[in-house]
Amino acid sequence: MDTIFDIGMYDGADTAYYLQSGYKVVAIEANPDLIKSAEKRFVKPISSVQLTCINAAISANGEPAELTICGMDPGSSTINAEVIANRQPAGTINIPGMTVNQLFE
Repeated sequence: MDTIFDIGMYDGADTAYYLQSGYKVVAIEANPDLIKSAEKRFVKPISSVQLTCINAAISANGEPAELTICGMDPGSSTINAEVIANRQPAGTINIPGMTVNQLFE
């Protein structure tokens, strides 16, 4: 079974498509609320190890990051707060960081 990496899973729409197409999926998402939603939505693929969900931000050095939650659209939350400064930031949380190489390992 081939593996797809869904970086920035958001609402899981792409993840669902990849799973239905028979792929193994590694989904990474910085927003922990979106990870919780995916864990509820994809119980069966997670339990069969067809899907692995990772709550982290991709960063150059793999260090933890501060995620600014976008109040208007949680999927637009970012570690670059200036990007959503005019989109009702709803606070910040610290999340684990991971390099692309760590993800592929």
